[in-house]
Amino acid sequence: MTTKKSITAGEIALVLEEAALKGGILSDIRQNSFSSLTLTFHRKDKGRVLLFISLAAPVCMYEIPDKKPGTAKLQRFIQFTRSVVTPAKVMEVYQVPNEREVRFTLKHLDETICMYVRLFSASKANVVITDKRNMILEALFRRPQEGVMKGNAFVPSQSKEEDSFGVRERDFKYNTFSMQLMDYYESATDVSESLFQYRFLLLENEWKRESQRMRSSIKSLQAALDNSRVGSLEDKIRNIDYSSVSGCEIDELYNALKSEKRKNEVNAQRLADESAAFSKLESEYESACASHDAALVQELYERIRKSRPGNSKSEQHQPFVRCMSEGGVEIAAGRNSSENEALLRNFARGNDLFLHLRGESGCYVIIKAPKNKSVPLNALLDAAELALFYSGRKTQGELHKAFVKDVRKIKGGKPGAVAIMRDSNLFYKSDPARLKSVLSKIGTE
Repeated sequence: MTTKKSITAGEIALVLEEAALKGGILSDIRQNSFSSLTLTFHRKDKGRVLLFISLAAPVCMYEIPDKKPGTAKLQRFIQFTRSVVTPAKVMEVYQVPNEREVRFTLKHLDETICMYVRLFSASKANVVITDKRNMILEALFRRPQEGVMKGNAFVPSQSKEEDSFGVRERDFKYNTFSMQLMDYYESATDVSESLFQYRFLLLENEWKRESQRMRSSIKSLQAALDNSRVGSLEDKIRNIDYSSVSGCEIDELYNALKSEKRKNEVNAQRLADESAAFSKLESEYESACASHDAALVQELYERIRKSRPGNSKSEQHQPFVRCMSEGGVEIAAGRNSSENEALLRNFARGNDLFLHLRGESGCYVIIKAPKNKSVPLNALLDAAELALFYSGRKTQGELHKAFVKDVRKIKGGKPGAVAIMRDSNLFYKSDPARLKSVLSKIGTE
């Protein structure tokens, strides 16, 4: 695939020289896509100057005549800049000698703010906002592994002895160098270039949906931890008047505290896993966007799309979750009444084991019976984890355990309603490590 080369340090210097932004007003920052921005400046002698910056390969910067469309929803970075950065007077525009890093020193109200624009290739390009002491206030791309996070110290680039890439040949049919760059970067030179742009848009839309879903999940898990009852229960136990409280009430308090602590452990583990998964996916997305590799962009798009709940073929044809336990024993779980119904109709057979949380209208779990063998203990424990997890994230409970042939559908009842003719009890307390393991196996069979 023919790709366009990114802007060089010498070319950045020419663009900034033409724009002559010192003394102007930075009135607006617009995010056109995940990895591109338009900075709007106003100069007394020239009027409005629009500086377009792309941080996906090919990385570039040039003036444009008109505003490009912005993202439909304000992104985190733009919300921050509108409240803290703009409008601001441009006190200084400084480019690190022979390097693709530009520092805009801005005066917003009485505060001095620095905006570093790094036009590096690969996954190093970024826009970082700092205070006058170079402490990071916000960044377009947060990169914890590189220390680019709010509250950390920003380390500016060092100057280089020379710009090894030089400046492309000037075409004087264009009035300005920025016009020449705009024509170069915005023209699709071949089919492969257009294909990349098309696939990039697909990935960008899919990423927005998936990142919003993951952020929502992280937010809800954090809220569950913040609203934990552990503190209030511990206070009650500390203040128990043993002379007036019965032993049963004391036992209930201690059991409630244990249950709440266990629930916190599960939620904390899930929060850590979800945060790590989001950070990894965000890094993969940024790398794919910066690579300018259509195949890599397409591969990540397909992976995100298929992993989204309800989008995989297995989920469309079999509306319940499945996994393989140790020893090759297959387990399936229904997460609601319709999935429970489909599970019993299309998956379960007479000698399979059936698990269900007693006294709850929650998840049904089926363990496929190995031929001429009993169900292994590990498979039974994995199934119990799923039965608790998909029944309102329970951390412990008493389960029905029965053969499927002893489970009867209630005639005329609601979907998934059953009567259990013969069963035994299984009390189970969730193990966070086992739960993490079994959830990681979902959909991998």
